[in-house]
Amino acid sequence: VKRYSLGMRQRLGVAQALLADPKLLVLDEPTNGLDPAGIREFRELIRKLADQGMSVFVSSHMLSEIQQMCDRVAVLNQGEIITEKHVSALLDHQSRFRLQLAPLPLAKSVLQNTEIEWEVGKSEEIYVTVERNEVPQVVRLLVEKGIEIYEVTEEQHSLEEAFLAMTQAESNAEKGERAHA
Repeated sequence: VKRYSLGMRQRLGVAQALLADPKLLVLDEPTNGLDPAGIREFRELIRKLADQGMSVFVSSHMLSEIQQMCDRVAVLNQGEIITEKHVSALLDHQSRFRLQLAPLPLAKSVLQNTEIEWEVGKSEEIYVTVERNEVPQVVRLLVEKGIEIYEVTEEQHSLEEAFLAMTQAESNAEKGERAHA
């Protein structure tokens, strides 16, 4: 086994754990050392085990993998659980949309007179943060004011972004508490 690659040793460890047919499978960084095909295969195995009724607890820093593999997540910050929710609940918030448009100065002046949260992106881009069902209204407003819309793209939220937002907010709150102590 010493000569096996890290990925092969990971596979062997999971196989050993499954031999006992446990009700709870605890895995720490299980995709470490696996190639992309092995990671996908592992993810499918975990989903299949969960669908068959096994509880699987995965500890990992690879949040993109956790997002694809798990139903629920617990977020830890400095050893403390700060939240535990369904992955979809952590990702469910207002969306940000990239609008590729022209002319940019006119779009900026139109949006300044609204309550829409927006910011300028790269050349000829504006990002708006709105509910998905509000996007047609934003596009209609801009088009009616003579702005050409070339593309509207929803930015995909990730578990990593949600994690960073939560842990940074938690750290800022702790700093505030220490400042008042």
